[in-house]
Amino acid sequence: MSRRRVYPEKYYDDNGELGVPFWFWLLLMWQMRAWWVTVFRVSGGTDFLWEAGTDSLWWCAQLLSGLPVVVIIFVYPYRDNPAVIRRSYLVLIAGAVTMLCLTLLKLLQSPPDEEMFWLSIVCFDVVLCLTICGSRHLRDVFLKPP
Repeated sequence: MSRRRVYPEKYYDDNGELGVPFWFWLLLMWQMRAWWVTVFRVSGGTDFLWEAGTDSLWWCAQLLSGLPVVVIIFVYPYRDNPAVIRRSYLVLIAGAVTMLCLTLLKLLQSPPDEEMFWLSIVCFDVVLCLTICGSRHLRDVFLKPP
């Protein structure tokens, strides 16, 4: 039998459920970066997939790896259902790892003058994956025993 970690009172909501820390929402915003760029490019009136050329498949894969964030946003209010919240957290981890792999692929394919840019994005993605997977607080929120 595992014991739940006890947090200060301010970390719990009105229903007694443990809430996620503020930085979790910032990580989710970072994981949705492909969606943000897409919105900015489309609102600017450009056909960004045409400009991306051969990278359109990579871009679509980036968009798909950001979809678990949308799932978490809609499922988070139902934290009292352990099976749903656990599966959505595992899908979020899979999306973060997929995004890291796609960014590593882009780093390996990038010309020398763009390597530092893609290396910095890879570093942010590594921090994202390590934080989402390694945070005890997030595990206590999403992987609580039924």
